[in-house]
Amino acid sequence: MANYASNINIFNNNITKNDEGIMLYSSSDNNVSSNRIAENNFYGIYLWNSSKDSISTNSIANNWGGIMLWYSVSVNVTGNRIASNKEPGISVSDSSLNIIKNNNLTNNECGVTLYESENNTMFRDTIVENKYGVSIF
Repeated sequence: MANYASNINIFNNNITKNDEGIMLYSSSDNNVSSNRIAENNFYGIYLWNSSKDSISTNSIANNWGGIMLWYSVSVNVTGNRIASNKEPGISVSDSSLNIIKNNNLTNNECGVTLYESENNTMFRDTIVENKYGVSIF
């Protein structure tokens, strides 16, 4: 877990069988890339109250959920493979100005969930074989 951290690079790791895979708490300007994140009890990657982070080219599978952005701003979620999670592949809650693009979301409960969030952009994602593709509420 990175608390109040900035300019941290987390890359090329195998992160399995934990409660949370990677958690960034009140952090900014971090890079999480090229990790294999699987079989964690909760989210593969969880950001709370974080900003200007990059989450890219990770393989995130068989967790409770893939990626959670909660109270987070200006996060780029790009080029991740997110599959076979019990809940959403990507969850965005109470967050704004995030970009979700070029992700492959397969066989999750829901591909992408946006909850009480505004001014987020999502494009060029492949969302197939989920129970729900995109949920907005």
